[in-house]
Amino acid sequence: MADEADPKEAPEYVLTDAEKQAIDNEWDKGESDMKSIIRKVCGAKYGLRDPQGMAVRRHIANRKKITNPEFEASALTKTQKEFIDKHIMMRPLEIARLLFDDEKLQYASAEFRAVKTYYDTVESPDKPMENKKESADIADCNYNPPKTFTSVLKRVNNHTSVSYKEDKMTPSQKENLMRLMGYMNTNRFVYEMNMLKKVSERDNFEATFVRMCYDKPDLTEEEVEMYINYCVGRVSIDRMKIEEAGLIEYKEQVMLEERVPPMSIIEAINNTRSQIDSAQKRLEKSLQDLNGKRVNRLDKLASNSESVLKLIEAFREGRSRAKMVQYIELRKELRGKEVERITNMDDLRAQIFGISPEEVE
Repeated sequence: MADEADPKEAPEYVLTDAEKQAIDNEWDKGESDMKSIIRKVCGAKYGLRDPQGMAVRRHIANRKKITNPEFEASALTKTQKEFIDKHIMMRPLEIARLLFDDEKLQYASAEFRAVKTYYDTVESPDKPMENKKESADIADCNYNPPKTFTSVLKRVNNHTSVSYKEDKMTPSQKENLMRLMGYMNTNRFVYEMNMLKKVSERDNFEATFVRMCYDKPDLTEEEVEMYINYCVGRVSIDRMKIEEAGLIEYKEQVMLEERVPPMSIIEAINNTRSQIDSAQKRLEKSLQDLNGKRVNRLDKLASNSESVLKLIEAFREGRSRAKMVQYIELRKELRGKEVERITNMDDLRAQIFGISPEEVE
């Protein structure tokens, strides 16, 4: 189909003076449907992505109408508004792409702005308002950390790959979660969560912290602070990635309409990518340092514990040897007393000398 042609691969089409005049006439009559103008001026087989279609759009753009930021919903035709009314349950961007037959339309485009302006005026309880979607992501209350074992267990199951069941957990697993609840109730953790004004960012921060710390009951206060700092950096990087995605979409839209690389946007994209790369490297290094310090600390504790155990074992062995010596000495003493008793017995003495006690008498 003609509409599926790739404008980046097709040669540029140059409009004739007659075609330009025909476009102006259609536009002045109030026709704002790009697809309709293209087909009336260039032929029914051409669409928005064909060289002819792109030429028509550039000509209108030069008239400062379609690309003018002040292009309003009033420029939409009655038929286009009826189309929006019929598809009100779709999102504005999806409607704009269908209405103008352009899958590459983005939020920065004038077509989308026109559709969105009219879309917001339509009263319908069922339409998925994008501004409602955005407002739903705004945190309208302070963060409440988990206060019970059940609440922290739910967070761990939601944010990690484990599936703990309270009645089947080991004592050490329960202790891990109780320690995690303590980390999440520190003033620093609650402060950083309240600094985030989007629900999605709070969820991201909390999920990252839970994944990092749910199985580390030995953390010092300094290490808890460092893990919180890591989560702050993670949220910051995700923000930059969202900004990068928006710049890329805007660049593609400009390229589609003007076919000229927007160097300022490309520079902004490269700068954002550089910032993301640098931030990720810093974050990875801080995590490596944190894990390394923790491993060294645990190794030292294990070494100290081993030394203590050896001392206890040696003490026990020494005490056992002392008891054994004491027992042997006691046996020797008892044996000596028994020999003495036996040698003093009158009957034994009489038997030795071959006489009875009666004979002695």
